[in-house]
Amino acid sequence: KKIASIDPFGHLVTHCFSKYLTKGFDIRPTIAATKAHIDLTECREAIASGRLKPDGKVLLQSSQSICSKAAIEPVWYLPEIARRFGCTEVMLRQSIFRMTNGMYPELITSPDIKIFLPPIGGLTIYIWGDPDTIPDEDIELTCHVHDECNGSDVFGSDICTCRPYLTHAIEECIKTAQKGGCGIVIYFRKEGRSLGEVTKYLVSV
Repeated sequence: KKIASIDPFGHLVTHCFSKYLTKGFDIRPTIAATKAHIDLTECREAIASGRLKPDGKVLLQSSQSICSKAAIEPVWYLPEIARRFGCTEVMLRQSIFRMTNGMYPELITSPDIKIFLPPIGGLTIYIWGDPDTIPDEDIELTCHVHDECNGSDVFGSDICTCRPYLTHAIEECIKTAQKGGCGIVIYFRKEGRSLGEVTKYLVSV
C-alpha cells in the first residue's frame, strides 16, 4: 500500500528477474541512475558575481556541478491505484481503456495482469551531495519540484519564468551540498502540469 506508481525493482531487472529473462520474457528497466556534470550559464554567472564558490567537489572551477541523477518511468499497480481512488479495479481498468481510446485492450482482456505502464512522461531526479543523507532530518535538505517547460527551460522564452526558478533551485541545491547537506531537483517530464504546449500558448496569448 506504500508503493503504487513506481517499480522499486525497476533498476534491478537483470538481478531480480534473470530467470525470466533467460526464458525470453521482455522485462525492461524502469529506473536508471548515473553520475553527471551539469553545465549552466547561470552557474558561471553566479560564480562571477560571488553567489557561488567552486569547491572542486560539488562545483568545479569550470562552473560544472557534479550530481547524481535517476530517471524513473511510472509503473502503476492497479489494485492499489483503484483503492486510493475509492473505486473498483474493474472500473479503473475500464476508465483507462476508454481514456486511451482502446490502445491497451489487455486492461480488459487480461485482469490477471496487475501492472500497467501508463503512456505518460516519467521524471528525472538530480541530486547534489550525498543521497544517503536524505532521510536524516538533522541534515539540511533543499528540494525543488519542477514541471517540464520546453519554451523556457530549453529555449529561454520569456513566455514564462520557469527556467529562472529552475536555475535558482539548482544554485541553492549546490550551496546546500557544499555545506554537507543534499539538494534535489525533481524534474517531471510533463509539459506544464500535463497541459501541453498548445494549451499553454493559448492561455498566454
